[in-house]
Amino acid sequence: MFPSVEEEGWGEHFLASKGPINRRTAAELSARVPPAAARDMLEWGPATTVEAQFHRMLEGEMALRELIHSARSAPVLTDDHPVNEYYFVRHLLHGRQYFVMP
Repeated sequence: MFPSVEEEGWGEHFLASKGPINRRTAAELSARVPPAAARDMLEWGPATTVEAQFHRMLEGEMALRELIHSARSAPVLTDDHPVNEYYFVRHLLHGRQYFVMP
């Protein structure tokens, strides 16, 4: 689990796979990001480069065991049909500006 890179700390990023996920550095990850994805990734900041944005995310990694230990009484969740909510919101609001940045 990786915390949100936003200053407010809203949300988390969960990565999952049926097999091992190879660890990558922020530099390795940023080298693989297409230009359109980079623009999207930097749209809200707080970092000004893709590598710095990945670095912020990677430095806050929380192991699954640590996450489970922090909330022992939480119910077990399952999700057989995951949805990328970020994509859904982007798709839903495409072309509409609801937030004005100062």
